[in-house]
Amino acid sequence: MANGDPVNDPVNDPVKNKNNLKKSGSDPVNDPVKSVFLAICENPGINAPSMAALIGKSLPTVKRAVSKLNELQKIEFRGTPKTGGYYSIEKG
Repeated sequence: MANGDPVNDPVNDPVKNKNNLKKSGSDPVNDPVKSVFLAICENPGINAPSMAALIGKSLPTVKRAVSKLNELQKIEFRGTPKTGGYYSIEKG
């Protein structure tokens, strides 16, 4: 392979380029899952539409993030579907 191959170029490789690792996933504004989790921690009992308005993301984006957090067992839903909300799960 040639020296100028962009696939093997460490500048374009996110694993080798530590600057890219710092940028990806560390900013809650750009990571909906982190934004949703922070919103739930700061506002226990919040529902999905309120979260979407609070963090400035669409409702489908919030619902995907909530689903991921449920899979990771970081949050739980309490109450009825109409009036309930999400809470963080404290373990330990």
